[in-house]
Amino acid sequence: MSVKSQQTKFSLDVLANWDKQSHEKLAMHKRTIANVSETAVTGRKGKQTDSILHQPTTTVISTSH
Repeated sequence: MSVKSQQTKFSLDVLANWDKQSHEKLAMHKRTIANVSETAVTGRKGKQTDSILHQPTTTVISTSH
């Protein structure tokens, strides 16, 4: 095998590995993003219900003062 064809084979191997890794990383990022956005949505929902529950209490306290 000539040096050039060895280099080409090496490059192809590296590319194949890189491609596989980047696919795995991308899949991981997608999962992370999905989890984060899910948490953000549920977190926001939780905060909204909290503020709704706490608002009347705060109003009552501020009027009694």
